[in-house]
Amino acid sequence: MEYVRYFSFMTWDKSSLKQRQEVIRGIFEEQLKLQELTFAELGTRMSWSRGHASNIIKGTRNLDFNDWLDLCRALELEPTGFLAEFERKLQE
Repeated sequence: MEYVRYFSFMTWDKSSLKQRQEVIRGIFEEQLKLQELTFAELGTRMSWSRGHASNIIKGTRNLDFNDWLDLCRALELEPTGFLAEFERKLQE
């Protein structure tokens, strides 16, 4: 599976994990702005409350793999494209 290639290089020390989480949240926040979606609209697409959507994107709730994949689908993002953008931003 293509996703595994991107996740296999990760180390899990606290500082790099925090940086990766910030990059992931940033990509989702950019997409919300580009698509002019509110947290309420995203929540509706995901069958989540507005608060739950907000907490996931802002990082007050953990984002698991299934939520990440569902967010990609709700925002019509190709997961491999997301991961390529993620890797690019990590190298900036």
